[in-house]
Amino acid sequence: MFRIFSITIMVLILAFMSGCNDNTPDQQASQKARQNLRDNFTTSSPSQGLQLPHHLLIVLRQEMRKIEVGMGQLLSNLAQGRGIEAEKIARNIHDSFILKQELSKEDLEQLISLLPKLFVKLDRGFHQSALEVAEAAGQNQFAKAIVSYSEMAQACVNCHSQFATHRFP
Repeated sequence: MFRIFSITIMVLILAFMSGCNDNTPDQQASQKARQNLRDNFTTSSPSQGLQLPHHLLIVLRQEMRKIEVGMGQLLSNLAQGRGIEAEKIARNIHDSFILKQELSKEDLEQLISLLPKLFVKLDRGFHQSALEVAEAAGQNQFAKAIVSYSEMAQACVNCHSQFATHRFP
């Protein structure tokens, strides 16, 4: 019974987040603001919060885009009670170290030396929460998984408010 209730709540959250086809002026404004955020993320100048060489910013943005897509897929799978799929996506997010895969050893060392300690701390917390989602989803503990998912989302907001304020006011 609790599982059905949890799944119902998650579906309602997903439905609320995706909006309706009958757009009110408020919904249209909200959609436009979200689109502007997406557009700014892909077209704005290098981060003012993180002073990184251009090639490192490109790889960092690639990772952020993959995480953004994964977060959407993860929420959808959690809301629909698909534990196995949600676990796989959450593990992929946890393990998403494009930076390590794409960068040379020297570039990776440079990146680590340039990243603020707070950024690293927030990033570690984000990836730890992704692991918690994976573990909970793998055990079909969807209420626990959605709590950890919300911690992931909060980590994104915290990091963006510190290090990408020109993109995420």
